Amino acid sequence: MLISEWEQYISRKEGELALLVKQQQEFDRQMQNLAYCKQCIEEAQVLLQGVAKQTQNRLSFHISNFVTGALQSIWDEKAYRFTLEFIEKRNKTEVLMQLHTEEGTVSLENLSLVRSGGGVLDVTALALRVALWSLKNPKKHVMLRDQPLTNLDNEHIPLAGQLIQEL
Repeated sequence: MLISEWEQYISRKEGELALLVKQQQEFDRQMQNLAYCKQCIEEAQVLLQGVAKQTQNRLSFHISNFVTGALQSIWDEKAYRFTLEFIEKRNKTEVLMQLHTEEGTVSLENLSLVRSGGGVLDVTALALRVALWSLKNPKKHVMLRDQPLTNLDNEHIPLAGQLIQEL
């Protein structure tokens, strides 16, 4: 190889090196931008999780109090207390609904085990529907078009009528 061929070869390699250095600088700039974006996304995620938790706490408070009030307007004040709790399971949020009685705590799925069974379930379901409706449409009135209290015993029907008027 002649010196001129070596000079051309070296010049070509220097050009390739300069191009690689420029590409490396561009990739470094992109990595910095991506790192900044990642940081912003993580901060936004933390913020959204905080807002979601606050929203869940408010919903839990509102719905629990509403349903408990409905139950207590028909049965003795200490007989039933409803709670709604948001829990994390397998990276998903689930809702745990429980009815607390003097006999213990029962999940809503097992409500048929409670002494007043169907009537309690009917009132709970009605109150949940109205509570959710009131959250979605706070200024609109509710019209009940089915038989929401079919399993309620005759003793508690007048109280349930008052409850429906209050709701």
